[in-house]
Amino acid sequence: MPSTGPSPWRVSLPIQMSVLRSRQALLTRPLGRLREAGWRILQTMIAAVASWYVALLVLPEQVPFFAPIAAIIVLSGSYGQRGGRTWQVIVGVGFGIALAELLLSTIGTGLLQLALLLVLAMGAAVLVKGGPLLINQAAISALLLTVLEPADSSFSPDRLLEALLGGGMALLVNSLLFPPNPLRLADRPLKELVRDLAEALDRIAAALASGDRDDAAAALQSARGVDDRVDALEEALDVGRETTRLAPPRRAARGPLDLYEREARQLDFAVRNTRVLGRDVVRFVRRAEMADAELAEAVRVLADVARSLDQGDGRSASTRELALEAVGRAEAVLATRNDLATSAIVSQIRSTAADLLRAAEPKDGPPDASYLAPTEDLLGGASGAPPPPSSS
Repeated sequence: MPSTGPSPWRVSLPIQMSVLRSRQALLTRPLGRLREAGWRILQTMIAAVASWYVALLVLPEQVPFFAPIAAIIVLSGSYGQRGGRTWQVIVGVGFGIALAELLLSTIGTGLLQLALLLVLAMGAAVLVKGGPLLINQAAISALLLTVLEPADSSFSPDRLLEALLGGGMALLVNSLLFPPNPLRLADRPLKELVRDLAEALDRIAAALASGDRDDAAAALQSARGVDDRVDALEEALDVGRETTRLAPPRRAARGPLDLYEREARQLDFAVRNTRVLGRDVVRFVRRAEMADAELAEAVRVLADVARSLDQGDGRSASTRELALEAVGRAEAVLATRNDLATSAIVSQIRSTAADLLRAAEPKDGPPDASYLAPTEDLLGGASGAPPPPSSS
């Protein structure tokens, strides 16, 4: 007689699907990381090989191991750091060479001499206020010269020229052949900022709805944390500006990058106003007052306004509709309760909505005055400037 119990296949199907997804993740995540880093790997390989052969042409009497090392070290930093890293590498090599020439010619070679040389090389770099890269490069240079050069040979100052060739080749390859896309550099931190801002607004809305003090404190902390995303976006924009200045193939990105900067400025205002909104909600909840459900819903819609900034071409219309809805819901609350605490929250919702609306202005041209015209009265002409300084 056939069994009437559950099929073993049906019972184990969720587990089998979970295992399958785990195996796919194990395969795709490393490949994704490799694909993302592939361009940098190719760039570093070309710079290292090219610097080796250029150094051989210029200095054919020695093995130019410092040139590819310098190229690799320079390209290991972010784009905006590479000019400074080049000079730190060159100065570090100079420190290592000078100390190796001075000490090893008098005290000889050996384990204790090598240890003393490393300590002195790093100590000298610290005395001249060198950064971590300069300090480490001084030690590496002294170590390489001591270990790789014949014991009876004199150290050549041409090693300093090698470092210069390697760093210069790295910058040349980076600026002319493989300059990063300034818009792509800014796009990721912009998306992360919008995502975290929306999450902070969601948490503020939840705290308003629950009236819980711990939730309100956590929401304020979340709003303060978005400042890190603003800093990351500003850094990416700085690198983008440097790229358009130094890399001729990226000069055409100057105009679009200006539009990114305009959006970043308005998002910075929105983040500041969200932080003040979180502080107002903390004060509201501490008075043991229960928020109007419509007020909490207005903040939730405001989070949707932030999320709409990641919707591509259709975001302007979507952001406008959601901003009007958020402000309209908040203003409606004042018809039934017009106390000071509620008015402060409504004011911050209006200001934040205005900032987000300005951030969503179309990016296909200069600022459009008509974009905000139909909504200026409802938004109260708010924001466009940061709120007064506060301890939040």
